[in-house]
Amino acid sequence: MDPNTPGGFGGQPPPQQGWPQQQQQQQQYQQPPAPAMGDTPFASAKAAGYVPTDEEKQQAFYAHLFGALGTLVLCGTGLHLVGPLVPMFMAKQRTPFLMYHVNQAFWFQVGLFALNAILAIIFTVLAMVTCGIGSFLFILNGIPVLIAIGYPFLVGMKAKEGEWSEYAVVGAKVLAQKSPVFK
Repeated sequence: MDPNTPGGFGGQPPPQQGWPQQQQQQQQYQQPPAPAMGDTPFASAKAAGYVPTDEEKQQAFYAHLFGALGTLVLCGTGLHLVGPLVPMFMAKQRTPFLMYHVNQAFWFQVGLFALNAILAIIFTVLAMVTCGIGSFLFILNGIPVLIAIGYPFLVGMKAKEGEWSEYAVVGAKVLAQKSPVFK
């Protein structure tokens, strides 16, 4: 028998590969494949080089601005979450660029609202446990509010220039959504 053919070496299977090669092959099979950019509506539009119109840029800016203004005016009551959605209803058509920024602005505001609520609960419990001394921590609740007002303005200014700008945590997640909440 020829040792180069399968089943060579006297009918026995060929010798096993070395340990490093086996380990590398096992790691390749254990890692899930990364999602392709074309699988998501926003990522595929961005990868295709979608260029927004001036009207889309303006509406994307408003999505971020209305979220920030809602936080400022409504003081984090939860009603400010409607702010980023207003430009979606004002738009003639829902384009990928606009909807990407609407989704981003909405989820950013939701995240900071949740963080603010959690901090308020923690500070309330601390104030009750420490006989009011912990109430001084409530001033720290202003930090998420300041972020919710200032950061959207910066991202909105980039959107106004036609950039697919992203929030630090939320942007990549919205970009990777296969089925975004607001389409």
